[in-house]
Amino acid sequence: MKLNTNILFKLLASIMKLQYRKYLLVTILLFNITGCFLFDDSSKPSDPIEEKVAPIALFSLSQSSGLVSLSVSFIDQSTSGTSPITTWAWDFGDGGTSQDQNPQHIFETVGTYDVSLTVTTNDGQDTSVQTNAVTVNSRVTEIKLIITGTDGRKLEGVAASSDIFTINNQQYNTENQLVLTVSENESSGVIHLSKPGYVDRILYMEGVLGSVTERVTLLERGQPIIFDANIGGNFTARDGANLQIFPGTLIHQDGTLVTGNVELYINPVDISDRVKKEAFPGSFFGIPENSQVGDAPEDIASYGAVEMSLFQNSEKLQLRENTSTLLEIPIYVTKHLNGDDIAINDVIPLWVLNEGTGIWEQQGTGKVINNSVSPTGKSLLVTTAHFSWFNTDIRVVEAEDKNNDAPACELIMTVLGAEHGNFYTRGLRIQTDDQPIYAVKEQFRYVGQQLSDFIPSKNDYEIFISGTHTSSIGEEIAVSDSKIVRCAANDPTLNVTFDLKETPLRLIDFYAENFPVLELVNGSYQINKNSILVIPYFEGADTGTITSELLDTPIFLASDQSLDIDYFAEDPNPSTVGISIAKNEVSIEETLAVQYVSEQAPQIILAYAYHQGDSTVFTWKAIGADFMEIFSTTNSQIIKIDDSVGQVIVTGYQGYEGDISLIFSNQYGESTMNVRVGQNCIPDSDFNPCP
Repeated sequence: MKLNTNILFKLLASIMKLQYRKYLLVTILLFNITGCFLFDDSSKPSDPIEEKVAPIALFSLSQSSGLVSLSVSFIDQSTSGTSPITTWAWDFGDGGTSQDQNPQHIFETVGTYDVSLTVTTNDGQDTSVQTNAVTVNSRVTEIKLIITGTDGRKLEGVAASSDIFTINNQQYNTENQLVLTVSENESSGVIHLSKPGYVDRILYMEGVLGSVTERVTLLERGQPIIFDANIGGNFTARDGANLQIFPGTLIHQDGTLVTGNVELYINPVDISDRVKKEAFPGSFFGIPENSQVGDAPEDIASYGAVEMSLFQNSEKLQLRENTSTLLEIPIYVTKHLNGDDIAINDVIPLWVLNEGTGIWEQQGTGKVINNSVSPTGKSLLVTTAHFSWFNTDIRVVEAEDKNNDAPACELIMTVLGAEHGNFYTRGLRIQTDDQPIYAVKEQFRYVGQQLSDFIPSKNDYEIFISGTHTSSIGEEIAVSDSKIVRCAANDPTLNVTFDLKETPLRLIDFYAENFPVLELVNGSYQINKNSILVIPYFEGADTGTITSELLDTPIFLASDQSLDIDYFAEDPNPSTVGISIAKNEVSIEETLAVQYVSEQAPQIILAYAYHQGDSTVFTWKAIGADFMEIFSTTNSQIIKIDDSVGQVIVTGYQGYEGDISLIFSNQYGESTMNVRVGQNCIPDSDFNPCP
């Protein structure tokens, strides 16, 4: 409101007459009389306003690092400001979130994660971010490798490497196993095993999630076939594996043409042999020709495999672009996967190994032909544009009956007795000896799920699930169960239940094979002793006890561990070798009789022949041979030589095509291997086509 002007002037005049010390009092009196200031009400101070304060986000965590499946508790330490916190929004950086005030989160994937907390009130919002708050490391586990040569004896000095799996340490244990300490990894990949003088073993692992034991075999690389790249040739090696090289078709890695001598290695894998089949490289998964990008690999079963590689001064060579060559892969079984006999002119897919992934890739098909050197008398004739591991395989699903009356069925597996969150190994393999081999293994974490797979009819499959549990006193207990299954006709689903219990005592196999030892004495080979190779295979016990009248004391062996026992002519004949395994007052025993061998013809390791200019080159390696003779198919002797390991060049047979017999002899007998020389044609090719 406004003051009356007359009153205002009178008051001011009165104030002027007052002494200065009275000013304040008069002013107060004036305010009391008027009830107002001398100025507008609008200049009057307003009532004080309370300031709003936003929350401040803050948190701590129970631990910042650990192994996969790391459980971390998060503790809210935020201040609320002028009103209470109404919401908490957590982001754990791995895709996980929570609305709880004090959540607990499990990190299941290796990595380093930023964690943030956003708190909200009626008066505002705030976010706190902790960079690199949680680091999750891989679990470390062990891969135990039982590595042998093709004779079943364990090998030392093998080195392991991998681009996929982190190998933290590798060393041999007291049981002569190569133990790899590896960071757990769910990815599939390969481990390369190498030893000088042997073919690299490409071991496929479908993830490494827990401790596992693998048995592998390394092939001895053997002697190279040395030939002139300008001349080429046709080369047959062990078991009838054959390769034809045309003149001027090899190139260096930089694309330049190769001239001069090169080294050729041909190394077949006998998938029918109990030891040699463990040299099979890579996986039993393949990518068919008609696959689309992103399609999953399919199961495949092998008839036989072979490695073919060429080198010059340690450099690996390949074929020139737009050229191809002819090769033969030995077939080691007599029946197809569907039970039909393998016949001449049957068509079987050819596969080439991707050595980086361990997965086979289809490269056309081949035709079954006669091969006098192959163990079954048959091989697969194919063409290729490069050198690698080759494999003759059939897709497991494709291996149904040709009339499609035996389709594959889905196998549904229920697992009882498994511990939630524990890791287990599942394996599946074909049981029939005269059919292509198929064996897969994978590790999985059990979280209550059912397992599934597809298997064709007309075959028995052994399926096993194994793992370890921890007892109440902290001891590890092996648990397992296995089944033999077969698809029923016209039944699309097969349900199987596994009940995991402590692995029962079981003697799987007991191997005791006697080998005569041929030693060179006064210029000729003779037998002065035998050597018995003993290998037990069992489950449910840590060790087995090996006994024999040839041993001074019993020997304790773990499963898959080998033992050599010297056997002399003056020892009891026959002698016995026995094994005993025991567990929880239950025991299993087996005894084998072994006969002393006093005579043994030479053992042929390899032999091959090829044309070189106007001559034929013969190369061989045999154990215990005093003489080697070469005969043509007309039984006419070409040459005789006293050399167990060597090479000879024979002139005058440059035009010869067909089989030539190499006969190795000593005082006890003869051993013969047929080799082929000559030039094969290439089907459907403009270069040297078949008639």
